[in-house]
Amino acid sequence: MGPENNSLTHAVLVHGIFNTGWVFRRMVRHLEDHGIRCHVITLKPCWGGPPIEELSAQLKQFIHDAVPEGDRFSLIGFSMGALVCRYYLQALGGYHRTRQFFSISAPHHGTIWSWVWIGRGTVQMRGNSEFLTRLNANQDMLSGMDLVSYWTPWDQVIIPPGSSVWSMAENVRVTVVTHQWMPNSLTVINDILKRIKRGTPE
Repeated sequence: MGPENNSLTHAVLVHGIFNTGWVFRRMVRHLEDHGIRCHVITLKPCWGGPPIEELSAQLKQFIHDAVPEGDRFSLIGFSMGALVCRYYLQALGGYHRTRQFFSISAPHHGTIWSWVWIGRGTVQMRGNSEFLTRLNANQDMLSGMDLVSYWTPWDQVIIPPGSSVWSMAENVRVTVVTHQWMPNSLTVINDILKRIKRGTPE
């Protein structure tokens, strides 16, 4: 593959609350085995304390430093990380550079779990929060992007699990019995790989 195709082989992966980039270890291995260069951020802190806007600013700087200017990439966000990605795309201009966005078990419409933990970012994940209301109000700007949302009806963190169903995206239901296994699901990984490769010219 020549240099002109480099922009089609980058993937940026963003973890969720209480995680680090390590949560994507299996996915990264599979993607890189197929020639996709992975850039995995570890957000700091990752416990839901800072607002999601601050974490999205970290992501923007990370992408600026990691992905060569002018190259486009696929963006993969897990749980809270998917909301970090969405704010980057919708408010920080990220949609200009992003080819595809893959959302994995994200609280697009909030989660009851967020009511039992502290932190400004956690509060933003409550249903009908000001943050989610604003984010969903201008989501149409992503209508030209390839958007996929993976969800499982057995999610114990995104409650109700249907909160991961996103009207803007192609929604893919998978049979995974716990939230934390979602980014390690071979069904999810192989589907993401197929979609990235499908958009990559030979």
